[in-house]
Amino acid sequence: MADYPCRLILVRHGEAHCNVDNLVCGERSCTGLTERGRQQAEMLGEFLARGDDGRRISALYSTTAARARHTAESVGKALGRTVIPELLAPNYGAAEGKPWPEVIAAFGQTPALAPHLPLAEGAESWITLVQRTGRELEAIVRRHYGETVMVVGHEETVVAAAQHFLQLLPWSRAEVTFGVDFTSQTVWQRERLSWCDPEAERWRWRLVRANDVGHLGETVRPSPMYVS
Repeated sequence: MADYPCRLILVRHGEAHCNVDNLVCGERSCTGLTERGRQQAEMLGEFLARGDDGRRISALYSTTAARARHTAESVGKALGRTVIPELLAPNYGAAEGKPWPEVIAAFGQTPALAPHLPLAEGAESWITLVQRTGRELEAIVRRHYGETVMVVGHEETVVAAAQHFLQLLPWSRAEVTFGVDFTSQTVWQRERLSWCDPEAERWRWRLVRANDVGHLGETVRPSPMYVS
């Protein structure tokens, strides 16, 4: 039996046009990566291809948004892996394609203080997104016992995963959050609970690395904080 049932490498997509233009984009209106974003994705793929983590990756997932798929495809090309675009992108409903300041003004509240409310009609709330992300990642863990898996998603994906694994309350995002730069790696691993009866099958999540952008050169490192 493997020492850990699954190692998850969570990656945020590279810089996208919607980030530069400050637009709310889920799957429907996403136009993919900027030139800088493509460079970031290629550098991540090249970095992984040279190291042990890349060789261990047995499956490569992404969300359905073009910026995440394109990032995953660059990594997949370097590693010889086919991308599985199975996870849902954030659902912004009627806010899709609109400027972030306009959406927040119409919402009328600070989003982190109202995680139970959708940003716009037809959108999912933060609580719903965290619950959905948790289910998607747990399904991947069960499917890939003893393997290393990469999931390319969004800032929301990485933060939601942290809230799920750490069992944080949805409102905690107003007090503490996590840095998630473009193409950064955040690695979680399941391990046996120390001093526990081996027959009890007790496991816990361990954060191995967070927001790792060591693969990026200074010219393509992210500067401003972008959403999604």
